[in-house]
Formats: sequence, C-alpha cells, structure tokens
Amino acid sequence: MTALLTMLTSLCAFTQAGGVLDPSFGTNGIVTTSIGPVSDWASDVALQDDGKIVAVGFAGITSNPFSNDFGTARYTSSGQLDPTFGSGGTVMTHISGDDQARAVGIQPDGKIVLVGTSSTNSNGNITIVRYNVNGTLDNTFGSNGVVVRNTAVNDAGFTLAIQPDGKLLVGGSATVGGTLRMIVARYNPNGLYDNSFGTGGEVILNFGHTAAGVFDMEILLDGRILLGGYSGNTNARDFAVVRLNADGSLDGSFGTGGSQITSLSPGNDFGRGLAIQDDGKILLCGDTRIGNDVAAALLRYSVNGILDITFGTNGFVTLNQGPGDDIAQRVVVDSDGRILLVGQVADGAAVQHALVRHLSTGALDISFGSNGIASLPNSSGSALVQQADGRIVTVGRMVNGGLNEFLVTRYFGPPTHLDNPIVGASIRPRIYPNPSAGSFTIENQTSRPLGAELMVLDALGRVVVQPYTVIGTDRFVLDLEGEASGVYFLRLTTPEGVFTRELVIQR
Repeated sequence: MTALLTMLTSLCAFTQAGGVLDPSFGTNGIVTTSIGPVSDWASDVALQDDGKIVAVGFAGITSNPFSNDFGTARYTSSGQLDPTFGSGGTVMTHISGDDQARAVGIQPDGKIVLVGTSSTNSNGNITIVRYNVNGTLDNTFGSNGVVVRNTAVNDAGFTLAIQPDGKLLVGGSATVGGTLRMIVARYNPNGLYDNSFGTGGEVILNFGHTAAGVFDMEILLDGRILLGGYSGNTNARDFAVVRLNADGSLDGSFGTGGSQITSLSPGNDFGRGLAIQDDGKILLCGDTRIGNDVAAALLRYSVNGILDITFGTNGFVTLNQGPGDDIAQRVVVDSDGRILLVGQVADGAAVQHALVRHLSTGALDISFGSNGIASLPNSSGSALVQQADGRIVTVGRMVNGGLNEFLVTRYFGPPTHLDNPIVGASIRPRIYPNPSAGSFTIENQTSRPLGAELMVLDALGRVVVQPYTVIGTDRFVLDLEGEASGVYFLRLTTPEGVFTRELVIQR
C-alpha cells in the first residue's frame, strides 16, 4: 500500500494537466522583466544546452520619439535572471535610431546571435548581432559584433537559422524597385556574405507581387531551406511557403516552381510561423481576415507543398475568439505529434496571451488548458520552445502600469517522461493514435523485448487497468473502449526506468 501511494504521489506530481502554468518557474509560472526605461517586448526565445533560457526583443529607450535597443535577457531554468550574463542578466545594444531584435539562435559554441532591424531616418536595415556567452559583443563577427545591411530603402530582418557548418541564414523583407520582396541572405561565421549562395550571398523573391516577406525559416536535413511568410499585393497578401535548394535556387519540385501561395480571404493573410512534422508535412501558422475580423490560422502542406486536405477543413483551421485580432505567431510540433501555437486572442480591446494545442487532425485538443487554449490577460505571445521534459516556454509582453515588459512563461506540456531514468536508457515506446476513441497501439521501438509491467490510471490516480507484464518485440493494442472520454495515464515499469504517458480518450 505504501509503495502504491508513493507511486501515485510521484505520478500526480508529474502529470499536471497540459496547459497549466508550472509553479516551479518564476512566480507561479510567470516571469516579467523590465529592461529599458520604457516599454519592452520579447519577440523570440531559445534554449541553451545547459537549460538556460535566452529571450530577445525590444528594449524601449524613449517614448517620444519612440525608439528601442536590441534587448536580451537570460534566465536560469527556474526563471531567475542569470547574473553571469550582461548586467544582472540583461543586455541592451544600441545600433541606430530604433533597433528591434526579432529572432535569436544559439551556436554550438554557445555564442548568441540576434537578427532584427535597425532604423535610421525611417529606413530599416537588416541587422545581425553576435554575443559571447557572457553577453559581451563578439568582436570576431562583422564590425565589433554587428553586421548591418545598409540600404537607402526600408528592409527588415525577421528570422534566423544556423546551419550545421556555422553559416547563418537570415530572412526578412527588402524593398527593391518600390516593392517589398522576400529576402534570404547567407553569411559566413565571420559575418561576411557567403558568395556561393544566390547572387552575392542573397536571394530576393516576389513571385510577381508587390508585397512579400519571410517570417520564419527551417533548414531541412538535406540542406534545402523552407521559408514561411506571405506574398501578394497591398491589402491582399496571401500565405506563402517556399523551398530553396542549398545554393539558394528555387526548388522546382516544390509547389509550383518552388513556391505555394494560398489565399484564405480577399484581405490580408499573413504566414508567420513554420514547423515540420516527423512525416515531413509542413505547418504554417498566422492570421487571416474573416469579414471585418482577424482570426488565427493554421495550414498544413504535404512534403512537396500541396495543401493537405486531410487536415482541418480542406487543409486549414481557424480560431476566432471574438472581435479583435486573433493571431498565431509561432508553431511547434510536440513530442506526441500534437501542434502547439502561441500568439494572442482578443475580445474587443481585451488582448490575451494564448497557448493553443491542436491534435494532428487539426481539431483543438480539449485536454489542454481550457478546451485547448491556455490564456493570460493583459499580455500577448510571440514565440515558444519546448524543453526536453516536455514543458513549454513562451515569450511575449505583459502590460504592467501602462508599460510593456518582457514576459516569459512555462507550462506543463505532454507528460512523456522517464521517472528516475537510467543513464543511456532508450525505452521510448510509440503510442498511437493518441487521442483515440479508446484503442491505443503501443509499439516497441527497440530490437529487444520490452519487458515492462503495464498499468493505467485515471486523472484522479485510480487504477483502471491492473498491473500486468508485457513482453514483446513488436507492438500490442491497449483496449480502453469501456472507459469514458477523458485523460488517463499509462505507466510502463521497465528495466531502464518508469515511463509515463498521457492517454486521451476523445469520442
């Protein structure tokens, strides 16, 4: 009896419902930070190998005229500012009049790279900044740690990807001949253009439109580059996914001549966040017009850029919580194959930070948050990342005293977990479909017998399936057809540790 109580206590401590704030992080799961003297806003986040969290964005320095510096904050895994970074955990970098960091990446050597825009006389310049591990500018990169694409027109940097060879890919928008176009540039590790990419290190695209931009980017395993953003004309922009070969040329095997443009409304559609599923399908999130309202949108494409009509309704889903702008800024596929979005939902003037989870079908995952949505008032979300333990870190901004501050939150995610794992453990059973109507296939992904004791508990810790031994090298079916809809927990006790997985019955 004591052993069972201990097990249940351990299980309940771990299996917090997905979408619930993690009280071990900051103050009840929330951290706010004021970096500059006026409003600050976190736009992106990255995890270091040691578990520290790097958030970047705008650090407001004046309100009239409005201007910012690149702002960076580094936090410990528990949500405290890291005193070994910059000044008490934060760094501000001034480049020109108004400087806004939009994306961050961590190099294998721990150096931190920021991409954004620095503006002078209303003209924006794509800007890259690299810091040493301690937050000082890296003077081996560009000019004293800074690279600026100086032009006499309005350009903006929005996204960053670091190649395995250390080269940097930067995406955004560039003004050419009076039209706004997609731009992707590749830089060598020292900050100089890589002339083997595109023309002089840059690729500029507009597909015959007057307005286009790249908001997110992924490097594929074979070196090809996937872009997510928009392309269209003023007040009629459309979702856009583009695939480039490693040298920057358009990949003609993707979409139509390398691109796929999708219109969901006669107004503006913006693609903002990009993710790739394990099966190679492509997710693009953003927002679309529904009448006079703005709704969050999520689209799925096949590996070759064709809209996947098995997802949602004809390949897409929308989320419209009320009058106001509902926007999905970034998308991540979690360790269970479910889809996480971060952004904002609005009901009139009331804007809330929103973390949303969808099933692989596109339906909202009702086991997460409140019917699929975890929200915070007086705030909005910009980006998210998932820790190795499944917990979800988001960044954005929270209003405090009329000013915005960096917002960092951490939520419980899918409870895929090895309790007290043995070093080198490789037991990772695959469970599918999940959610299901009650029948789950459990597949052993190793070449040796699973040799596990299986039991199932409900959300209150009551035993639903009494412990029994499973020995097999392939797969077996767990039948819970007789149980009610809801959340359950599978527990496999193996020679390598105890594996706990959330099961969702949804009918």
